[in-house]
Amino acid sequence: MKNHSLSRPQAANASLPWTWLLCASALALPFLVSGIAKLADYTGAIAEVADITGLPGLAPVLTPLVILLQLAGGICLFGPPPVRGPAVLALSGFTLLASILAHDFWNAPLASRVHELTTFCEHLGLIAGLVLLHLKQGRG
Repeated sequence: MKNHSLSRPQAANASLPWTWLLCASALALPFLVSGIAKLADYTGAIAEVADITGLPGLAPVLTPLVILLQLAGGICLFGPPPVRGPAVLALSGFTLLASILAHDFWNAPLASRVHELTTFCEHLGLIAGLVLLHLKQGRG
């Protein structure tokens, strides 16, 4: 006689839709909040982009692209895999680049090195979470 009860992995996956949505929300939140904050203080956002990139002349061009990426990418994390995959790739690349530029712990003074290293590592965790979010939902 066959056992039709759910195995442990199947039982864990039975709760996947709500846990996946919770994780997607947590991963999208930093991008959505940051994009909205940049819209609310657009002048400050341009200054932030200029400071991080070291390209003040390009900051007025880069800032709307950053905002678009953060807002559209954050929203697309909730989409089906063909939409979510490129969003994960774009947000991961953006996060890695921003982390290298803004949290260069290797150049930081000793007093702030641990803070910058910790923030850099947190951003690596965010990238890992984005990738896992996409892989866990698989082919939708």
